[in-house]
Amino acid sequence: MADDLRVGFGTGRGNESDAGLGRGPEPGPVGDAHVEDAKDGVLAIHGERQPSYVHDHDAHVSWYVRVQYALPSLGLAAVQVMMSTFVPKFYTDNLHVSLSVLGYLSLGSLVFDAITDPVVGFLSDFTRSRWGRRRPWIFAGGLYLAACIFGILAPPYGLSENQLVIWACVFVMNIMMASTITRVPWYALGMELTHLHDEKTSVFATREAMYIVGSIFGAGLPLAINFFMGDVESDEDQRDQYVILGILIGIVTAVSNVSCAIEVKERRYHLIPKHPRGTSIAMMYGLSSLLRNYAHLTHDLSHYKPARYLLLSASVYGAATYTGAFFFSYYVDYVVDARDYLEIILIIYIVTAIACIPLWVWLAKRYEKISMARLAMLIQSIVLTGCFFFVREGDFARFQGAVVLAGIGFGGYAALRASLISDLSDVDEWNQEIRTHVRREGGIQGLFDLNSKTLSAIFTGPALVLLGKLGYVPNTAQNYESKLFIRSMYTLFPGILGLVSIAMLSSYDLTREEHSRRKREWGRKRQASQREGQQVAA
Repeated sequence: MADDLRVGFGTGRGNESDAGLGRGPEPGPVGDAHVEDAKDGVLAIHGERQPSYVHDHDAHVSWYVRVQYALPSLGLAAVQVMMSTFVPKFYTDNLHVSLSVLGYLSLGSLVFDAITDPVVGFLSDFTRSRWGRRRPWIFAGGLYLAACIFGILAPPYGLSENQLVIWACVFVMNIMMASTITRVPWYALGMELTHLHDEKTSVFATREAMYIVGSIFGAGLPLAINFFMGDVESDEDQRDQYVILGILIGIVTAVSNVSCAIEVKERRYHLIPKHPRGTSIAMMYGLSSLLRNYAHLTHDLSHYKPARYLLLSASVYGAATYTGAFFFSYYVDYVVDARDYLEIILIIYIVTAIACIPLWVWLAKRYEKISMARLAMLIQSIVLTGCFFFVREGDFARFQGAVVLAGIGFGGYAALRASLISDLSDVDEWNQEIRTHVRREGGIQGLFDLNSKTLSAIFTGPALVLLGKLGYVPNTAQNYESKLFIRSMYTLFPGILGLVSIAMLSSYDLTREEHSRRKREWGRKRQASQREGQQVAA
């Protein structure tokens, strides 16, 4: 079952069909260490036996592995839907927490989340364990996140407003930390599954399709609970509903992450030098080394034109998407006046996105994926901007049409963004392996997240505070200023940011042909490096 990507620890000799990587043990220097022995598929470094991993990264990735890798999307997406769409209104409208306080909390949590992303990325890059670099993080992070999402959705009864603020602060920070521990190594794991240009598009499209399924689960679960519990009107009934949500989403999050960590075997990582002080886990290098590695990665990406433009564009577009999602429920409730249809509208948007993913994958393989990504971004940006001018208050029918069109663009960008980042990770890996034998997928993903979430924090936190200053009052008809601000933050502001991010990609030139050329060049350098290492060993 999925033999092409599943190799037991120390039970095989690895795949010898790996073009450009050589066969058997890897001679020559690896940082401060060297390979001393290779027997039964287990490498030794400084006398320590290392596990063998999958390393045929030019192989086809089976459907079983794709689905198992994509499974954590179910829990992560449901958690994101809860945190961006339902939790803010739950705490302001049902638990009566001040909107300004929630705005400051959102700002602080996003900044904290942004800072921890590259930290966890680098730590996972330098983790050494018999289970690999990424899987221990995914396993532990999934259980941690499951406990935290239950906590934020099920605060104890009888807490005062100040106590609720403290409770929310503690669990929001922990959710951000748990999500980072799970998501960043999981994203990095996907980048390692294959180097094939179009195969990566399929792998990440499967992941994003599963993510959208998880979003449907997160959006539809309140609707299903309403159906079985009957209409919930009082705050107490709402709290009971959110307790059930916390239990169900927690179970799905735990099971999906544990399954992925067990079933998806990592590609064999290049042996990481043992720390001079003798630590067996490279994450113990210390804060100074972490900051130094981050500075090196930032320098390398900023001096490579495609990486520079994709980093800027993805950061701006990610902030636009997050801001729109944050104000979505407020827009539906107070502008479109369709509170009872909130979950249905969200499901229509998500179902449209997932239905269009196969089409976007086909287009990306037939044409350039960067062109299709720009087209998807353009569709969503134009629709959002148009909503500001053409969708009036209470215009539910026209808004439904806009939701479908925006879902088409969302599906395309969701399917292709990760594949574009993975292409950059390949180029960085090929350069790094020749020089230091270190791969930095986790650091790259963390850097992208850092920029995107920092911008999101700058936009959404102060926006919530400003909305409170404009006279927002929960569960009542809003004044003109509040509704205009909500309309702008959901439609016009993300739409303009989206158009700006598209312009940033105009100079991106890491095409399919360029990716293949760099891969061939890396293969030649790799073989030359191995011959040199064999001569030194002789």
